[in-house]
Amino acid sequence: MLVKKSRFILNSIFGLNINGKKFLGTVVDSKTEPLKALSTKLYASVCVERMPIITCDMNDLENRYSNLINEINVRRSLLSNHELRHLKDLERAKKKKGNDDEQELVIETAVDYEDKQLKQLKSFNFTKRNTSAEFDKENAQNPNKKLLLQNIDYILDKKLILLVSEPNSSVWQLPKVDVSLNDVSLRQTAERAIRDLNEKLEVDFLGNAPVGVFKSKQDSLIEKQYFFKAQYKSGAQFLASSKFDFVWIRKDELKDFIKNKDYLECLNNFILDF
Repeated sequence: MLVKKSRFILNSIFGLNINGKKFLGTVVDSKTEPLKALSTKLYASVCVERMPIITCDMNDLENRYSNLINEINVRRSLLSNHELRHLKDLERAKKKKGNDDEQELVIETAVDYEDKQLKQLKSFNFTKRNTSAEFDKENAQNPNKKLLLQNIDYILDKKLILLVSEPNSSVWQLPKVDVSLNDVSLRQTAERAIRDLNEKLEVDFLGNAPVGVFKSKQDSLIEKQYFFKAQYKSGAQFLASSKFDFVWIRKDELKDFIKNKDYLECLNNFILDF
């Protein structure tokens, strides 16, 4: 019985008949498609950042800590010139009460000086801070919010990032340009990407090496984008004459404009916001 089972297994595996002779089986003709040649296209992309202009508003914890430190510093500090002047005024007032016949001199006291400075302070009009919290509150339901995002000074307390899109396109991305044979380096290609936006746009590049790379594949085409970081200097007003549509946005708004999750994840790896 065991011998018969062994022969059956051998017949099934090697195609042998009972006498151990090989028999002809059905031959399946399998045709393999030839591999398509893949082509690679290289791009240099620039992350232009406008750094914060003013400090952020302090939260409740920061406010309480700041008040505590100020109180400790006041207790440990020596009297300022203004405080010493106020003490001298008090001594002079006491002496004046004891000497009624003494001729009165017109002297500006420390209190008079404080009143004058406070009056001058109240007459001064401070410029609006343009914080992110104020902007979100005032323009939550504004249908023209996108037009406001083209103003580089609409928010001053947060870092802003430049995104562009081709004409009649809904795809937003960092400014990019394909690598040319005339470019000596990727850094030179990245500089050309800025010039394509506008010749008068000035930025400072942070180093000569890319800070990230994004790889995508479409059919037989492989695209690689090498990202460079640059800080904005001047010339944002000239972007209005560019052929691209553009916006200045915060890091937490990237997800509202960029729909490619892999591309968004790549940007979040090197765009830092504190």
